[in-house]
Amino acid sequence: GYGKIPNRKSDCPRAQLAPHPTSSRPLSISQDPTSFTSLVSSLSTVAPQLKAVSCFASLIRRRRREGNPKAEQTKRAQPARSPETSLDAKEQMGFFSFLGRVLFASLFILSAWQMFNEFGDDGGPAAQEYMSKLSTVKHHLATTLAVKMPDIDARHVVAVNIVLKGLGGFLFVFGTPFGAYLLLVYLAVNAPLLYDFYNYRRGEMEYLILLNEFIQSVALFGALMFFLGMKNLIPKRQIKKKAAPKAKVG
Repeated sequence: GYGKIPNRKSDCPRAQLAPHPTSSRPLSISQDPTSFTSLVSSLSTVAPQLKAVSCFASLIRRRRREGNPKAEQTKRAQPARSPETSLDAKEQMGFFSFLGRVLFASLFILSAWQMFNEFGDDGGPAAQEYMSKLSTVKHHLATTLAVKMPDIDARHVVAVNIVLKGLGGFLFVFGTPFGAYLLLVYLAVNAPLLYDFYNYRRGEMEYLILLNEFIQSVALFGALMFFLGMKNLIPKRQIKKKAAPKAKVG
């Protein structure tokens, strides 16, 4: 259906298409089928024929490309993205990324602000909650491991948590990995301490409430780990641009 294929001497000379003088010999290994020498000699007789067939197939493919120029036109007709379109997309993604970090960090920043306003002289209600939790931990360690825990002031614990949540959330808004690490430390220490569902029986109201809060803390911990993983995968932008070569004077 493509017509007569042109005979191009530069691509496939007529001498290569002629049968090899020894091609009439049947393709068989000598009487010893395991002989490597006979196998190589048999394949050498077929090599010129295979070369001629490959040359003929290349001519057919070239003829098809010449007869169907629409394939190359469709490749060239695909519009390339302009730099303005790519810049707009990057700006939109940057805005949504910043907005997501603000919404995520607002949970920690608002909580730190509330603890700071209620701190007072005694540490506020957060210090009282930490006192009960720390006393429970000390009792468990004393009974199981026979280890005496030192006395920890709950106000100091509340102050450290305010710094971790406030500073960590503020730095996380600007995409700093150090802020994410601060929030990870806060969640890793406070989630099993505050939400001790394991000290209650199943079916109790406190068990279900604390278990729900613990699962939410684990989800936030996983989101921070995902942020750090993606931050390490994305290559850093090159801030410094190459300086233009100075024109030679004289």
